[in-house]
Amino acid sequence: MPDSNYRSTQAPLPASPPALQVRILGTWQISLGGAPLDLPAGQPRTLLIYLLLQPGGRATRGVIAEHLWPESAADRKRRHLTDALYRLRRVLPPAYITADAETIALELAQEWWVDAWEVQRAFASPDTAGRQRGLALYTGELAPDLTDAWLAPHRRHLHEAFVQSALAVADATLHAGNTDEAETTYRRVLHVEPLHESAQRGLMLTLARRGQLAAALEEYDRFVDRLDAELDAPPSAATRELADQIYQEMDLARRRRRQPFQLQMVGRVEERTALRALLERAAEGRRSLAVILGEPGIGKSTLLRDLAYAAGWRGWQVCWGEAFADVPAAPYAPLTTALAKALPAARASQIAAELPAVWLSLLARLFPVLEHALHDSSGRSGLPNAALDGGQVPQALAQLLHALQEIAPLLIVLDDVQWGDAALWTLLDALLPLTQQQHILLVLSARRDDLRHAPAVWERVTTWDRTGLAQIIALDGLPPAELLEVASLHSAFGPDRQLASLHRASGGNPLLALELLTAAEPAQPPATHPAIAPLIQQRLGALAVSTRQAAELAAILGAQMNYRLWEALWQHENPYGGDLAPHATALERARVLRIDGDDYAFAHSLLHATILEGMAPPIRQRRHAAALALLAPPAHDEESLSAAAVLSLLHHAQGAEDVAATIRLALRAARQAQQAFSFASAEAHFTLALDRMAALHTTEATEGERYAADAIAARLGRIDVRHLLADRSGEATDLAALHSLALDDEQRVAVDLRSARYQLMTGDLGGAQGTVTGALQRAARCASPALAEVGVLAGKIARERNELAEAYSHIEAAQALYHQTGNLWGAAVATDLLGGVAWDQGEYARAAELHSQAADAFAALGDLMREAQALNNLGSTLWELGRYLEARAIHERSVLICRELGNKVSEGDNIDNLGGVAWVLGDYTLALRHYQTALRLREAIDDQWGVSISLSNLGSVHQMTGQYEDALDYYARSLVLSQQVGRKRSEAYIIHCQGQTRLAMGDLDAASDLLHQALVLREEIGDR
Repeated sequence: MPDSNYRSTQAPLPASPPALQVRILGTWQISLGGAPLDLPAGQPRTLLIYLLLQPGGRATRGVIAEHLWPESAADRKRRHLTDALYRLRRVLPPAYITADAETIALELAQEWWVDAWEVQRAFASPDTAGRQRGLALYTGELAPDLTDAWLAPHRRHLHEAFVQSALAVADATLHAGNTDEAETTYRRVLHVEPLHESAQRGLMLTLARRGQLAAALEEYDRFVDRLDAELDAPPSAATRELADQIYQEMDLARRRRRQPFQLQMVGRVEERTALRALLERAAEGRRSLAVILGEPGIGKSTLLRDLAYAAGWRGWQVCWGEAFADVPAAPYAPLTTALAKALPAARASQIAAELPAVWLSLLARLFPVLEHALHDSSGRSGLPNAALDGGQVPQALAQLLHALQEIAPLLIVLDDVQWGDAALWTLLDALLPLTQQQHILLVLSARRDDLRHAPAVWERVTTWDRTGLAQIIALDGLPPAELLEVASLHSAFGPDRQLASLHRASGGNPLLALELLTAAEPAQPPATHPAIAPLIQQRLGALAVSTRQAAELAAILGAQMNYRLWEALWQHENPYGGDLAPHATALERARVLRIDGDDYAFAHSLLHATILEGMAPPIRQRRHAAALALLAPPAHDEESLSAAAVLSLLHHAQGAEDVAATIRLALRAARQAQQAFSFASAEAHFTLALDRMAALHTTEATEGERYAADAIAARLGRIDVRHLLADRSGEATDLAALHSLALDDEQRVAVDLRSARYQLMTGDLGGAQGTVTGALQRAARCASPALAEVGVLAGKIARERNELAEAYSHIEAAQALYHQTGNLWGAAVATDLLGGVAWDQGEYARAAELHSQAADAFAALGDLMREAQALNNLGSTLWELGRYLEARAIHERSVLICRELGNKVSEGDNIDNLGGVAWVLGDYTLALRHYQTALRLREAIDDQWGVSISLSNLGSVHQMTGQYEDALDYYARSLVLSQQVGRKRSEAYIIHCQGQTRLAMGDLDAASDLLHQALVLREEIGDR
């Protein structure tokens, strides 16, 4: 039984204690209504314990006497029993014990709580939580003060139940990954049964899974000594086999520590020199970018590893991310994959303490470790999802990178980016200007032909090259002398006279050259320009059948694989095939696999692809199904999976042709990508799920009906991402499909909300108003949680129609709803919008009051981004009120917040407004300086709408100072950009300014035409 070390762990009693509580495990306690009772050791206590352990709490007088006083004479037995019963009744309330001439019984109809009873019930529970409650209560031996023989069977029964339940709990917690609890529980069993082999194996396995391989083998050695000393026997075969496996893993670990990967860097002197020069440049605080291009096998990854080694010994942080051909990329992978490795828990907490809540909330969507750091002991909380905007992702990442490079210079390696997330390239375009002064070197590698087949990506890369933003390093084949050096590493390489034919056949590609040497006889010249896949297949064919099978199972798991998962898949497919370790060694020796950190990886991606393609489809499908079963967590844990884990499961579900799993995982992947603002990926996953559901409707109508709600949710999600991708055609198609369905009120509100938004974006203001009015009525009728959101949209539509009183009414009602539901952020947004409507109405004092309230609310919530925007609005309003010095102070405060955030967009807005303040104060020189500063900032970050505003403002200054030609030039440039971004109101304003300028120049005809054009545009948009 457990000793006193475990006695402090007691299960909590009910909030209202039962009238009589008795503890007999490891201790003795009895109380009535919470007050202790005095029942000292002796015959009365023994009688109570005896009755507590009997079925129904009753026994005959004769049986009781025989068990409790077996050696006494019959008359003394009766006297002992009578005396014990009398004294027990003096302690217990009369209602709790009854007796007649034959039987003594506890009255179980009364309220009892007995720890031994609770333990027995808990140990009989089928679930882990129930058994854990039993373990918490089982704090010691049953009635430890008694030595009576009758007690032994009860102790043994409870002890066996404890051991069985403890092992079940330990196994379950180990499977769930809770190694701390598993270790504690296995040790509890070994404390009471030191020779229990199942518990010993569990303890060894727990330590091994935690990476404590040496400690696991030390436990094994001590166990062997105990068995030898007490039983003169060896451990069982199962225990010895586990010890052997742990020893083999420890041997692998030693090899990893000795040399993670043997770099065989041959040649590439020019390329290596260029990359090291970029390292030095970045070390000086000048962010650098390189793109390495080349065909498969040309040596891109080897060059990257050489660079990582050089950065490592210089004290740099090295973050490596890789994309894979067979698994869909996570949002912004492999950049997010690389940066996740730079954020262990301790570093994440450090970063979280430094970043503003708005950036931390956004980054937590990309890096789950920051979600945990966000809710740390300081009590910080994140902002609501609605507060976050995909356009802020580059700024958030720039802040993260700034924090990381403050610790040490940062090398970010992104390998095989041709398989990365399509959204990565747009992100990089926006991110690079924000990191110009950071100690960062970003290096991408890609297959050149794959990038050429993606025109938009290839255009970006060539633009980077043309503008000097990136150094392009194109790898060609090695020259003959360097290929000879590579070939000399191959033991079968013969005389130098073979070199010319080898170089001609391989084109200087080192991977192809090595495969040729492996495949060909030493005296046989290599074939000319062979395909590499048959050469790889020939090499694999030389392996033992079981070793080839191990390689195929590894390939199912991916280009990189966790050894434990590989081992589990091996045992599932080949339960009598012995250990995996010898086959892993053989594959490593054959240059099929290599050690990569804590995992195995295929020596190159072509090898992985060739093995996958060589498998018969039914076998590949069966193995994907097995991998899916091994990797899939319990349903309740699926929510916590990372994006990469979900995509891996989705890959296996598709490979297994498991339609239900594919639909479920595609929807989860879509929602995760949507949360991370990777909208193209989200659209692809929603489409996959919808296509699978549509196929079910065609082939299995009943199954298709089960997914009706999921199909509606998926289509709504796809509408949202298509809206953000500006795919108006796709958005309209999905809306039409949903309008054709029978929807409940809540679903209809969701569809109408999106329809009104679509109509607003496409300029159908009348249609938008009709749709949103219906949505408001339906949302109010069904008390929809979306009522406030619909109200805000109704206000925006009314404002666009210049129906300002109605706009104010809708938004004010939404503001009240947000307050009622405790949504302070939503209420602050509504308050700021109300300020904008009041401004439109010319009620500038009211507008200033509302914008000020909104700014204060955002500041209290930690949303610095919207605080800056509200301050910007407040400054503009104060300007209209003629309170110019106050306006200038507000904009200057907003600029400081924007710089703290690294928010270049809002910084440009506020600097532009500072120019406006100077303009109205008549300081045109200062106004010009502010407008030019804002223009340069906006051009640097490619803020087209902001550039248009700055150009228009510069035109106004030049017009006021009589520089009409310059003014017209600025207006013309501004008009082009305004038309490109679809800003009709701005377009009308600029044309009006052009007309005013022509009028000042005396060109009355041109002025009349322009002013008429501006009037027509304003009438079109309802601007009165």
